Amino acid sequence: MNQPKIALLVEEGLAPEKTARLESIIQMLHRKFHLVVLPLKGTPKQLAERIHHEAFTLILAPAKIYIAWKSQVDTLDIQERLGRIWAGYSVDPPDWSAIWGVVTQGEARLVDFSTLQEQELILILQTLANPLLRTGLRGLLTSLPTPIYCENWQESSGLGLRLDQILSLPEMSTPPWNKRSHSIRMLLLALWNQFEKVQCHSGYFQIAVNPDLLAVRLTLKLANSNSILDALRPENGPAIYRRPSALEGLISYSHLFRLHQIQEQSEIEIMAALLGALHEDSPTDRNHLVWIDRFPSRWIAEGWNEIPNPRALHLKVLPPATLTRHGPRVPGTPPNTSRLSEFIEGFQKRYFEAQYEIRQVELKLVELAKKGASPQEIRALQAKIDSLTHRETQWIKQLSEALATRRKSTRSR
Repeated sequence: MNQPKIALLVEEGLAPEKTARLESIIQMLHRKFHLVVLPLKGTPKQLAERIHHEAFTLILAPAKIYIAWKSQVDTLDIQERLGRIWAGYSVDPPDWSAIWGVVTQGEARLVDFSTLQEQELILILQTLANPLLRTGLRGLLTSLPTPIYCENWQESSGLGLRLDQILSLPEMSTPPWNKRSHSIRMLLLALWNQFEKVQCHSGYFQIAVNPDLLAVRLTLKLANSNSILDALRPENGPAIYRRPSALEGLISYSHLFRLHQIQEQSEIEIMAALLGALHEDSPTDRNHLVWIDRFPSRWIAEGWNEIPNPRALHLKVLPPATLTRHGPRVPGTPPNTSRLSEFIEGFQKRYFEAQYEIRQVELKLVELAKKGASPQEIRALQAKIDSLTHRETQWIKQLSEALATRRKSTRSR
């Protein structure tokens, strides 16, 4: 396959350290892509004229230019020609809160170059620049043969045992994922919250894990095309008090995030991934790719709901798992435990929702402290964390009491 052709628009007069970082990135990209570096000058219309006859599949502009020019680019022959993607990049760590307005409009393509290593940078730009890799998981799994586990999600079936299923996968017992269960749980909870938010009752879930990457994919059939914008909007109320939207949670707890809607129909694909190069077991606090887009169906190269079959040996059914006293294991549920299982299921869901909410409040607290928030605002957030932590403690106490009661009743038989 020919190398994708990428145009990189570069500002003049950058600070020396930013120039050095950008030059290093350009050297990396030259080794993998047909890269053309263009000085950033003129207007969007003049840019369209300059690249009219060029077969670029990706045009990268500094993030502030991407945002400022976005509405004009959408009306010019810059993006749609030959399946081009117009995206923004940042050499410094971006302020996602400052560009959240672009995300909630239902279309955003933003890449953070600031701390990515060559392997991760190449991976992200390949999925942007190559039309065959823009959907699905296989384009993210180019380095290793990796199974993709599949399952139908039903809203009525709950999240708790699904977490056990996923954490029971053999790939989860190896580095780096064996030390990152908290990050994985938070990512899956955020995905489930998004699933519940769009209210489509069922979806098709996939997960792929190798040492480089953990990626999840969820495809959904929406009730109408407006559902996606509703899912993007934050909840009402003052920013200091309101819960984050499901989408904000997904972006916060992933390194790579895509949300694609098929133009001709009300179907979406959500993909979120963690990079194995980061070995901490904590929320990521930084996303390197946010890509929200509308695609024509002809761009869909990977099956939307493809099930395991003899022609797709990389697809596997997600194996079941249940809780035992040794942790998640494959079947062996004791008899007559339906009510207790339901209790544990509900407890797990509430517990991880609280963990997720506590972390979001902690992030907001750090952000406000940096911006010089008032003591009243800081106290309000600290009180909310204390309240959530107390609620967690009470739930754990209730679960312990329920298990103790269960043990007594079992012994007395």
